[in-house]
Amino acid sequence: MREPSPERLTSERGISERKLAVPHHGLVIATLVLLPLPLLILTGRAPTWVRTRVAEPRWPAFAMIGFWLPSLFNAVPRILNAETGVIVTCSVVGALLAFVGIAFFFRAAWATAQAARTGRTGRTGRRR
Repeated sequence: MREPSPERLTSERGISERKLAVPHHGLVIATLVLLPLPLLILTGRAPTWVRTRVAEPRWPAFAMIGFWLPSLFNAVPRILNAETGVIVTCSVVGALLAFVGIAFFFRAAWATAQAARTGRTGRTGRRR
């Protein structure tokens, strides 16, 4: 009889050992893609192209953080091998945070539209 491959071996909770490594890769990728720009904007070091195109750059920054938080709330319980109830609860919280991110994007679009109607443009100088 053949030995099962390592991918087919499962832990006592029925989770493949190979699948346990996946959540932290997604968290790393989401962090590298979604987090640097919002942190730059919120610390006052927004790139010029952001300051000139968006009336209030902090709203898109909050939206991007709102899209990063679900990856955090979904990955950490899985990395820590939490119980199913904790994973489901964190997934629901992550989904709610994604909806908050969508609301922040709508707020950014509204602020930019209001600025265009009134003739106001984004800030071009750095805030000190």
